[in-house]
Amino acid sequence: MKGDENQMTRGKAVKKVPGGKLIRIEADYEEIVSDVKITGDFFLHPEECLIKIEQMLKGSRLPLDKPVLMNMIESLLIKEHADLIGVSAEDIISTLEEAVTCSSA
Repeated sequence: MKGDENQMTRGKAVKKVPGGKLIRIEADYEEIVSDVKITGDFFLHPEECLIKIEQMLKGSRLPLDKPVLMNMIESLLIKEHADLIGVSAEDIISTLEEAVTCSSA
């Protein structure tokens, strides 16, 4: 399926973090991340912040700048007075990194 140069690659990753929570990320990417979907059995209040995190991660260049992206998520959580329970910003970014390096297109 690599014939079309403009075709995005889709990657998926699942991580079980200490404490038993799961995070699953699906991402479309080429040289940048064009789409991100984050799911799992963790909690985020308010839930709308998950959409903001996904939007924030879109446009990220590969390879990912993990410290910058973690700081962006943590800053958003503070700004939105949001609680991320069961996973951390680092878990989100490391799972995204795995999704964009272990493609299943």
